[in-house]
Amino acid sequence: MALGLAGRAPVWRALGRPAGESREVAPALLAMAWSSRAALAIAPFQDVLNLGDEARMNVPGRADGNWRWRCTRDTLEPRVLEPLRALTAGAGRLAAY
Repeated sequence: MALGLAGRAPVWRALGRPAGESREVAPALLAMAWSSRAALAIAPFQDVLNLGDEARMNVPGRADGNWRWRCTRDTLEPRVLEPLRALTAGAGRLAAY
């Protein structure tokens, strides 16, 4: 279930940003988490990929159709994961190997 504008307002306030598009929420929350002082930053892969409702794992209150989303080989391509690498490097979380 997508949040309406009123439902998203607290998220944008917490991010310290003016209201934006729904597709901008996950990247903004990831950037906030990755820039935190926490030892670990963890996010659902669907949010890392900025996928929509079609990639939901679970819909509370719905007994059927949950836990069906699967990652494909295409989603593991370096070009797809480059934004995550850039975010991780920019936040100083990229380990030097």
